[in-house]
Amino acid sequence: DWSSDVCSSDLPVLHRDPAGDRLFLQRYNEDVGTLHCLDPRTGADLWTASRDKGTAWSTPVIWTNGGVAEVVTAGQGSVIAYTVADGKERWRLGGLDTSFACSVVADADGVYFGTSSPGSKAPVYAIARGHLGDLTPPKGKTATPAVLWSKTKSGAGMPSPVVVGDLLYFFGDKAVCYDKRTGTEKFRKRLPGGTTAVGCPLVVGDRIYVVNERGRTVVLEAGPEFKVLAECAVGGDEEVFWASPAIAGDRLLIRSSDALYCVR
Repeated sequence: DWSSDVCSSDLPVLHRDPAGDRLFLQRYNEDVGTLHCLDPRTGADLWTASRDKGTAWSTPVIWTNGGVAEVVTAGQGSVIAYTVADGKERWRLGGLDTSFACSVVADADGVYFGTSSPGSKAPVYAIARGHLGDLTPPKGKTATPAVLWSKTKSGAGMPSPVVVGDLLYFFGDKAVCYDKRTGTEKFRKRLPGGTTAVGCPLVVGDRIYVVNERGRTVVLEAGPEFKVLAECAVGGDEEVFWASPAIAGDRLLIRSSDALYCVR
């Protein structure tokens, strides 16, 4: 019914609300740094928020902070939260020496993120709900009332983190689990298969599905101990698996550079 010249480098996010639905498109690249809020029925631009330029591949996340719905975006050098209703900035955390290929994750208690790129400090942060303004910790501080905890040399490059209960998980060539409240590391284990996971993990009940770039799916039990429940492999030697898997009923859909696989 409508089209737009707003081209997003990542996934759009649809927020449903009795007061009016909103569609968010993030344009973070070397030419522009804008977050667009559109009316999903008409395509009308309801508001636009600008930030520093810099390419990012993250997807916005909606969460509720102090009773207010926020859209949280991760881009070059910072994570910024805006009010869903009007695009006003609510809070930001800056001082990051990298952009984002992965997205942030949020639950009722906070926002969690970690990122990494060659030469960066690979930071991980846990942000508590209920705080506004500039949340960047002073130099030398790893925690504040707003920042529950932070670490360096810990962020993942491509897969977005997942939070299950009180545990926060990052994946790459290793699986790393933290207590989301304290940052205490529960385990750091190399994933079976010896190659890196690039696509985002899936959480289904108490299981976490991770597909590495060679097409090997590892099913982990969600918990404070590293426990592999199952493994399966698809694809040939020449195929590369960078896409995130998807669930359709009792089927796991896995896409490679050459094919689409369905595991039931």
